[in-house]
Amino acid sequence: MSEGESERRRQNLIAEVSRLRGAGRYEEAATALTAELMQSPHVELLMANDDLLGECIAAGELIPARHPDLVRALEDNATFLMKAGKPEQAKAVYEEIAGGAPEDTDRSPEQSDARSRSAAHYLLGEWCLHLGDGDGADEHWTRCLQWSEALPPRESRPLRVATLAHLGRLMYGFGDTSGALPRLVEAYELACEELDDSREPAWIGEDGDAHQVATDLANLGILQRNKHDLTGAEQALQLAIDLYRRVGDRAGVASALEALGQAYHAAGLFQAAEHHYRHALKVLRGSAQAPPSRVRSVLVALGALHEMRGQYEEARAFLEEAVDLLSEDTDPMARAVALNNLSRLAYKSFQDGEAERLLTQAIDLMRGLPGSGHTLKDPLFNLGELHAACGRPHDALTVFREALEQEEDWLTTEVPPVARTPEVRSLDGV
Repeated sequence: MSEGESERRRQNLIAEVSRLRGAGRYEEAATALTAELMQSPHVELLMANDDLLGECIAAGELIPARHPDLVRALEDNATFLMKAGKPEQAKAVYEEIAGGAPEDTDRSPEQSDARSRSAAHYLLGEWCLHLGDGDGADEHWTRCLQWSEALPPRESRPLRVATLAHLGRLMYGFGDTSGALPRLVEAYELACEELDDSREPAWIGEDGDAHQVATDLANLGILQRNKHDLTGAEQALQLAIDLYRRVGDRAGVASALEALGQAYHAAGLFQAAEHHYRHALKVLRGSAQAPPSRVRSVLVALGALHEMRGQYEEARAFLEEAVDLLSEDTDPMARAVALNNLSRLAYKSFQDGEAERLLTQAIDLMRGLPGSGHTLKDPLFNLGELHAACGRPHDALTVFREALEQEEDWLTTEVPPVARTPEVRSLDGV
């Protein structure tokens, strides 16, 4: 169809929708407009849809309750309103369509159109988050879950997976990892059911949602690890590993295995850490598409683990293999960090000349990189320690001073100042 024919078709449709609106025949108008919007969300049709929704609301006619397909046009409609600089209008339209919680209506959820209401609450939650309203997002996603309970399991499952993932992500984003875990565990269970079902998803679903849940669980596990909550990290990361495996993401499996290894490593459970690091390495080496940077990361982790055990030769083998994976395209900072790691092993093995050579290379690389001051202090401190151990106190003092200057510069430029309370000021004279 030519552009001219498409334009005439749109204008005829808009005129017909206007005529039906004038006659109060909202259902017919919605049906005609929605069918075309599904094919072509043109800006003029979106504007007509916006007008129709506004008139339906004013007339007390809840069109989406009788036309669930109209809900599919809502996201395009809201996108148009947001781009037009009307976020509050988009939000108001959704709120009118969504209504309240199931217990707030005179009709039971089975009698109301739970599908359109749950969908509207889902989209409202997304827009609240877009507007920076975390509390509003939480409220609407919770109501989405309430309304979705009235839907058949097959239909509600993809929507519940996406909503629970949103809630879990929202909670751990605000630091509530204990509240996020049960949400994401439920999302995991429903995602597994969805993947086990051979039929096509009824609505939002598809593997993308399951993959997102796996990523959310992995991120939550890393946060738990950083909080030294080994039990929480284990649970979240084991579920992430299983879900990544189900959707066929080998890199995701390896990444979650490495993160779990790091959790055990930090807890001093070295045997468990090594087992997971080696498993991650095996998964990556079994994939022709594994990024060298991921393989390097696991090799460095194994090197650090053996170094902590005092097994310097084994550690060196892993770190040298990591260095061998460096290429001309490798980030210079990654190369410098690898050289610093090797120098540390050389120093502990009493190979002082080799350690100094590697440290000098690492420092020279870092000096030429913008914003490297905070990282540069590490090889500088290592070099100062080496000078001191070799009986060169003057050289050691010079290097230590530079390292402290780099750290102070970074703190001054990168770390926001802390409010100076009377208690802090009272320490100034100490």
